[in-house]
Amino acid sequence: MQPDPLQYRAIGYPSVALTAELHPLANMKSTFWRGFGVTFHFARAFAFESDSARLVPLEVRADTPPAETSFMRYAAGLRYRIHTNPESELPFVFGISASFRRWSFTFAPELPLGPDLQVPTANYHMGRLGFDAALQVRRVTFYAAAYYLHAFSILAPNTREVDALADPYVTKPPGMGGEFRGTIGVRLARWIEVRLSLEYAVMAFRLKPLEVGDSSDSVLDSYLSAGLGPYVSF
Repeated sequence: MQPDPLQYRAIGYPSVALTAELHPLANMKSTFWRGFGVTFHFARAFAFESDSARLVPLEVRADTPPAETSFMRYAAGLRYRIHTNPESELPFVFGISASFRRWSFTFAPELPLGPDLQVPTANYHMGRLGFDAALQVRRVTFYAAAYYLHAFSILAPNTREVDALADPYVTKPPGMGGEFRGTIGVRLARWIEVRLSLEYAVMAFRLKPLEVGDSSDSVLDSYLSAGLGPYVSF
């Protein structure tokens, strides 16, 4: 029989996110060069706590306090946008982008590490490649995006004491996943919108067994987030 999978969940934690997109060649005469831009993203959760029933050694699991948890993302990349019908009453913009990203999700940094400590710390360095599209209907903008995620580096969970140089603990390829986002924006003025967004991201990879003869473990890391805030364009 296969053992039940370990699950770790944090639900309903607030965070702040900032995204910037710059198109320094937007005023060039050539329409081809106008589409190139650079993108930046940063997100960080406010302090929150997670259930620590599985984040401590077995002998002291009876009454354990919540574990402090932190979450951070940042990214930088390139995007090319195409205005297919800028003079139409229903302007449509298509985009292609590639970026370098990092996710860092830490449980219980105050707890001592050990071989029996179940701490599902996630720290990914990855590339993201995908497409996005936006359609404007009067004052309302509909935006959708789909991306492929490829993890180049995944730091070992705190429960695995391995030499990453001599014996990498993650099987090849390091990790693969996807990210999907849908957004509705309402334009309040020429330069500002209020946008409501929903995003889902998932990353999957396999671990090499701790000992010879053991079966390999798999990890599925997923995030569902909703956002509401201003979108400013110049």
